[in-house]
Amino acid sequence: MTLALTSMYPSIVCFGDSQTQYANGPGGFIASLAHAYQRKADVFNRGFSGYTTRQALFVARQLFCQSPHAAIVNVRAVIIWLGCNDSIQKGQEQHVPPEEFRSNLSSILDIVAAEPANATSATCPPPYILLLGATPVTQRAFHDNKAKQEYMTIVGEIARDARYSSKVDYIDMYSLFTTAAEPVADLLDSDGLHMSPRGYEVIFDAVFKQLRQQDGLEPSGMRLQFPDWKSFDTDATAEL
Repeated sequence: MTLALTSMYPSIVCFGDSQTQYANGPGGFIASLAHAYQRKADVFNRGFSGYTTRQALFVARQLFCQSPHAAIVNVRAVIIWLGCNDSIQKGQEQHVPPEEFRSNLSSILDIVAAEPANATSATCPPPYILLLGATPVTQRAFHDNKAKQEYMTIVGEIARDARYSSKVDYIDMYSLFTTAAEPVADLLDSDGLHMSPRGYEVIFDAVFKQLRQQDGLEPSGMRLQFPDWKSFDTDATAEL
């Protein structure tokens, strides 16, 4: 069996490491996005636990293809959350030096923002791109908050310097957590690195606020896919 692929559903793609992969769980920010956009847009999780920008760059070349036969079409927004693993201490297997991180993330952005051949803003509007970055940690083994801030700064610089037809924004995740009403420890899982349900809630609020401000991404103004049951005329011959 196959599921019909049409361009009727706008798509939001979330791309990143374990912080993204786990965000489909109870209280996860991607699960909350899917709820907020139900019957308005499809929200796809493309998170890969343990990945740094090195692996993510390889995957991005395959994931964000420009083929008209791509499985995920009509992408209206892409949320990229990387840097949590890259910023691990030097000497650890996952460590990616700051300048390589900058280069890798910039290359990923180039891929995501690339315009398909013969595309126009009417047939294929460029996606809104939102960059996230490393959050603070409370479990200091192999992680250092000074490094988290450094890598978050790089994310902000890349977003501000971006020159694409796509609009590129970023959320300073480090500041988001350190200025939250709750202590940072309450926003993190017991391992001091991954998100707690409350942490994901804080992230959802910030991400959803950004998305709603973009043209065509305020759920209340988006078209409901297929008619409401009360107005669904099964005898009608018009295309739905």
